[in-house]
Amino acid sequence: GAALMYPGEEERARALKELSRWLDTSLRPTPGTLGGIKADGTAFHHGGFYPAYASGALARAGLFIRLARGTRYMPGKEARQVLKSALLALRNCCNPYDWGIGLSGRHPFGHYRMTQEDVAAFADLALAGDLAGEGGAFDRHLAADYLRLCTDGTPEARFFRRQGIRPAKAPQGFFVYNYGSAGIFRRDDWMVTLKGYTTDVWGAEIYARDNRYGRYQSYGSIQIMGQPSYAACGYEEDGWDWNRLPGTTTLHLPLDSLEAPSPTVMARSRENFAGSSSLEGQDGMFAMKLMERDLPHFTPDFKARKSAFCFGNRILCLGSGICNSRRDYPTETTLFQHAFRPGQDTVRIEGKSIVQAGFHTGRTARSNRPLHLEDGHGNHYYIRQGKVNLRTARQQSRHNKTRALTRGTFATAWIAHGTHPRDAAYEYLIWIQPPPQEQQACTPTNAYRVIRHDRTAHIVHDSLTQVTAYAVFEDLRPDESLFSYLPGETLVMHKPKGDSLVASVCAPDLNIAEKTYTTRQPSRTIRKTLELKGDWAVSAPGGNVESVRHEGHTRLSVLCRHGQPVEFMLHPVQAGTAFPGHTPVSRDTPHGKKP
Repeated sequence: GAALMYPGEEERARALKELSRWLDTSLRPTPGTLGGIKADGTAFHHGGFYPAYASGALARAGLFIRLARGTRYMPGKEARQVLKSALLALRNCCNPYDWGIGLSGRHPFGHYRMTQEDVAAFADLALAGDLAGEGGAFDRHLAADYLRLCTDGTPEARFFRRQGIRPAKAPQGFFVYNYGSAGIFRRDDWMVTLKGYTTDVWGAEIYARDNRYGRYQSYGSIQIMGQPSYAACGYEEDGWDWNRLPGTTTLHLPLDSLEAPSPTVMARSRENFAGSSSLEGQDGMFAMKLMERDLPHFTPDFKARKSAFCFGNRILCLGSGICNSRRDYPTETTLFQHAFRPGQDTVRIEGKSIVQAGFHTGRTARSNRPLHLEDGHGNHYYIRQGKVNLRTARQQSRHNKTRALTRGTFATAWIAHGTHPRDAAYEYLIWIQPPPQEQQACTPTNAYRVIRHDRTAHIVHDSLTQVTAYAVFEDLRPDESLFSYLPGETLVMHKPKGDSLVASVCAPDLNIAEKTYTTRQPSRTIRKTLELKGDWAVSAPGGNVESVRHEGHTRLSVLCRHGQPVEFMLHPVQAGTAFPGHTPVSRDTPHGKKP
């Protein structure tokens, strides 16, 4: 609007040209932790992945493109491609309009969300030209996303329908966003947000009047959003126990101690290893080295190693090396916490229904007979290790902005590690909203095998997907593996594909040199060197993988950057090579079927 306020036509044209040039430049990936759009599509503000500020900014960029369509002031195709990546990242992280608490910055519990103005940007960008390389008059994929997200009968929606566009389905697969130390796992209509933090990614944004108790947002949170809003999923602030965000391993502190020690806290870790990886965009994993900084009310010797492996509609969660010196407050890992309506909601333990508040039990899980819980939203939990507490109760808490007392009734389950734990561990499986026929046909705990579970590595094999996944915390020479050597702080996945293997390697560390609030220093390449048993040939697009065969071993050199997985194919040089961990699956009798 300001550009058009100049009195002369030439002045207005010059101002519009400069505005277009500024927007074209701004819609390019920014380096380091500066504000803007990153190489993975995450949108940054305040030095972090912050959708609350992306929402609105993306809408205004879309509005400019709508107004500039068909004129010389249209931003270039490269800039529009970057804008598309940001819109898709926002779409992937929202279900359908709310993002997870781990990504909420200083505004937990859905105070900010994707708006219909943001949704309009999908249509604006779609109509500006095909960005999918299909030669169409408009981008049919963005148009389909628009129809899924749009709530109004707009002219754009009517146009797209006349052109044969149908609303897209909800995003499916696993999406890696390591500029936020995050992974997004989606199937059907549910979404899971997995969140950590590193030297480059802050764990929570805490201000004097915002998010005062949100320290644990990135302590390995695993938040399931299986319904179309925070409230429908049971994430309500009144009475919420800020110590118990699902998936996190935490010290359960009084709110006065959990409250931020200074007006502004955006604590980063001293560890670089936290983030996610994927294989073929479908299955994925998350891992982190958790530690606390030496700050008032924090515990600097609090450490843990955590992982989550996402296969199909299941998440296998492992923890090891959990330790701290606190004898005054317990350490725990939260399975779930959600608002509970007595007489309407039902949670279950070993098949026994709990429909009233005031229930509390503690059980010890055993590896040969996992303890089975079900939350009030159709998710099943099978715990193999640790003392498990389940409670339905009235809770008292405080509002994150005003500190006012709040109350609510919640169903909560957690694994108790006790006080001053030394090398505590856990293992549990989440089965997300399995339909009745699947529950009758399968026992999900029979579908996976934990190969290693210690401070050095978490290694698992899933027989349903045939994926083997490695969260390698320290350099490792595995006993039972395709590999003879794996470097520390690396995420690796592979599975058979015909006579070969498809594999991915990821270094989630952004490897940014300068550790400040924001920096323009870019993510630097990390070289990961792996050794495989046997002779293998490698095919990889992009030239990021090199291989050398020598005396029955194959050495891989993988170049990783921006926290993105590098995917490639491994072909056995000699026919008949066995794949360690591979278990053939009958089409008629799937693994995990009940005897």
